[in-house]
Amino acid sequence: MQTNMTNAPKHADAPVWPLWLALALLFGCVAVAMRAVMASTGGRFVYALDDAYIHMAMAKNLAGHGVWGCTPFQFSAASSSPLWTALLGAVFFLTGVHDVTPLLLNLLLLALTLAIADGVLRSRCAAPALRAATLVGLVLVFPMSAMALFGMEHVLHLLLTIAFGAAAITALADTAPRATSLGTSATLCGLAALLAASRYEGLFLVAVVCLLCLACGQWRRGVAIGLAALSPVAVVGAASLAHGSLFLPNSLMLKAGGDAASTWTAILKPITGADAVFLQKHPALLWLVVGGLALAAIEFGRTRRWRNLTVLMPLTVALIVALHVHFALSSEFWVYRYDAYLLGFGLFAVGMMLAGPRESENRRPVWFRGVLPAMAVAGCVYGMADVRAGLYPAQEIASASLTYREHYEAARFVREWHAGETVLVNDLGAMAYFANARTLDIFGLCDIEPVRLRRAGAYTSEAVAAWTAPHAPTIAVVQLSWGWVTQHIPAVWQKVAEVDVLPEGRTLGFFSTAADVSAARRLRAEVDHFYGATAGERGYRVHLF
Repeated sequence: MQTNMTNAPKHADAPVWPLWLALALLFGCVAVAMRAVMASTGGRFVYALDDAYIHMAMAKNLAGHGVWGCTPFQFSAASSSPLWTALLGAVFFLTGVHDVTPLLLNLLLLALTLAIADGVLRSRCAAPALRAATLVGLVLVFPMSAMALFGMEHVLHLLLTIAFGAAAITALADTAPRATSLGTSATLCGLAALLAASRYEGLFLVAVVCLLCLACGQWRRGVAIGLAALSPVAVVGAASLAHGSLFLPNSLMLKAGGDAASTWTAILKPITGADAVFLQKHPALLWLVVGGLALAAIEFGRTRRWRNLTVLMPLTVALIVALHVHFALSSEFWVYRYDAYLLGFGLFAVGMMLAGPRESENRRPVWFRGVLPAMAVAGCVYGMADVRAGLYPAQEIASASLTYREHYEAARFVREWHAGETVLVNDLGAMAYFANARTLDIFGLCDIEPVRLRRAGAYTSEAVAAWTAPHAPTIAVVQLSWGWVTQHIPAVWQKVAEVDVLPEGRTLGFFSTAADVSAARRLRAEVDHFYGATAGERGYRVHLF
């Protein structure tokens, strides 16, 4: 039986070295970074942010107790990435709870992201040089080694952004009957639902695609995609309301709505000068908006067709950046981890546009198809990324060391001396995951009471005392370096120690919250025993009161 080779895909024989090059760079950077992290933590791998342990605590409770919460005792509306939390929970259930699981999952997802991006580029017959430049650029621009150290959902979000964005824009630009088939629509609906569940910011890309579907006259498809994307949000929101929380996760309410947190104020935010200021502070995002709109206009003027991938792709990038900047405006610290998917998708869009349509590929000279587009992508990488930080994430390595000394060690202290007791915290990730205690979050990421107090304008130290007292807490371990913490510490709490984490200058405050005076003396002795004996060697300075 003969095979008809003339019908084989043009990209079937494309060399695989660009993908292997990007993967080798990725895993090499991660290996070097992990070695540096473990050298600074006595051989224990710790994630760069305490936030990673919030997801891990929720996943552990989901796998072990069937509870969607930071503790096994109650529901928590703490995750704006239900898909990541559920995925972690499923792996914990199947393999047991292991600290390294988020890292391994992210490495797998990073490899899959590069493979999907490469598959799309090969389907458009991109030259090997262009594929290599785009894939290596993704490793640096995202930046992938840093995201692996975070151990959070951002890698999954990028993967689904690329998968859904490429599939949707390709389908919209294709006027053949297959582009409007039921199977294509079902695929887009499934990817849209997963994207929104990976992070709620995925709804920005879905909204743009839905509007483009309506503009193309494909209103049924647009409505179906929109409903599919809203379904996981609605399910999680309904469960949250049923448990006495708000429709949106606490983290979104606090970051988008502030102290006057309201679902409607978070959704219906007015356009203000803050959006322009944010773009001025982040020029890479500004250039994605300006450059995307300019490229779309130029390509439309050249082709006189707007249903063209070279028009739709830059237009989509510009619109989702604008929506993200407006609605997902958050605090400045570590802000790039929230925005990084935009840079990754923007660079991927550049590579996809430069690959060119299949039918014109053979008419282009080799130098145009290969070297010139690769140089253009390399220029974008240089303008968008800190290449040195992409290769060696020094900031995240230092942050992992700080997380170990500030958060992990405090959780180990509680596990050793106060396991099973109620402990009050304001940054609860490692404490909830490691300490084996009942943690109450006075900031409000995992407990709804502080959010309700903020909305009512009644978030005071007296209100904190009144809310926490019925739970009979024994100690409080809080980050005094946070500006708002001191003014919300109840007068009835007795400070027994401060531990400075050096050289960063972070300060942990240890308070006895029990009425028994002897409890304060015991806590002071415990802190002295745990931190004081080798304080200088371990990077601490201890003050006892």
